[in-house]
Amino acid sequence: MAEPAAAPEGEPDEEAAPSVVAPRLPYAWIMTSRATVYAQANNGSFRRGRGRVTYHEGFPVVAEATFNDILYVQAPDGRWFRDRDIRIARQPTRPDDVGPEDKWIDVNLTEQVLLTMEGDRATFGTLISSGKADRGENPDGSWETLSGLFRVKSKHLTDTMDGDTAVDGPYSVDDVPYVMYFELAYALHSAFWHNGFGLPRSHGCVNLAPADARHVFEFADPPLPEGWHSVYPTESTPGTWIHVHGETPGRR
Repeated sequence: MAEPAAAPEGEPDEEAAPSVVAPRLPYAWIMTSRATVYAQANNGSFRRGRGRVTYHEGFPVVAEATFNDILYVQAPDGRWFRDRDIRIARQPTRPDDVGPEDKWIDVNLTEQVLLTMEGDRATFGTLISSGKADRGENPDGSWETLSGLFRVKSKHLTDTMDGDTAVDGPYSVDDVPYVMYFELAYALHSAFWHNGFGLPRSHGCVNLAPADARHVFEFADPPLPEGWHSVYPTESTPGTWIHVHGETPGRR
């Protein structure tokens, strides 16, 4: 998929979240309010159509077509969109170590989407912002999010995040909500300082809209007891699986 060219739109809104509960897959999100709406002709070609477009609007994909090596997807209301203007969540492949009844979290770096899963059933989906691909901006190496199969190592109601902030934000942010570490300093957490979800933006962690971060935090084990600030997995209550995979958009 081509990386959307448009910059993130609008001011951050802690109430806004590009999420969907129990998505019917494949499910797509529009990445810019300037996305072109297309209509399909009888010969299979595409021309500009009509229709309203909203930033981060989501919809279940009802049809897909390729014309001149370009993928188009159709929304339920008949509008068609090019792949460069959207992100798509598709049915993920459950890792071998994850049981058919297990809860797990799928993080697709290519599409910049996250799904919470129960076995092979998606229960929730949303856009993320992962670590940026290396474009020569980081002399010490890449900011890309680590790939692999992990478990939640710890959960914190809030935490200070150093060196993992939006590119236009401060280097250290106090009291970042809903932090879940899964490997070293890599974590899933809320990002209240930007609304650019669907585009790589962090210095390594997985950014989520505040409401989405809370949902994923509450979904994942171990549960946080009432009145506690942090919790760690135990042998009887292991951390939820997190599968991070794909290739970060913008890689050189």
